[in-house]
Amino acid sequence: RGYADAERLLLFADLHGHSRRHNIFAYGCEASKSALRGAERVFPRLLADCPHFSLPGCSYKVMKSKESTGRVVVWRQFALPHSFTIEASFCGARLPSCGDAAQGGGGGGGSSSGVHFHTGHLRDMGAAIVPALVALTDPAQMRVHAILAGMAAGAEADAAAAAAALQGGGDGDEATDGK
Repeated sequence: RGYADAERLLLFADLHGHSRRHNIFAYGCEASKSALRGAERVFPRLLADCPHFSLPGCSYKVMKSKESTGRVVVWRQFALPHSFTIEASFCGARLPSCGDAAQGGGGGGGSSSGVHFHTGHLRDMGAAIVPALVALTDPAQMRVHAILAGMAAGAEADAAAAAAALQGGGDGDEATDGK
């Protein structure tokens, strides 16, 4: 705790290989009742600039069985919204495009379903961490503010759609008939 008081702890990242799920993704910690709600999703969105990272594969739920993991302990002890386990699958990718051409893999992009990650993919993912950290430390916080604004706009649109569905009878079928 003394280090966190003396210095600003920006991010905790525990890097792992995953044996069951596909892709490269992050586990974070969702702050359900905090002024920082949503901040835990900024860093993964910055990592999504890398074509090998799966933003939809990320999870922010803190299950009771994960209370003793590094990310949860650091999140709780230091109130650090950027506390993650970043997983790279041993099973490979299931992404629409993995962009192999830049890594000399000769794949030229396209579907990466069932393709195992090679060192070029992992190097690219590691290299994507640097600009994400730069964006987090940028005094102007331009990318961070843009991400948070986009998340807020998406939440407002979801709420408006839910309200419209409730007012229209709650089944939402009106939006699907092409009118």
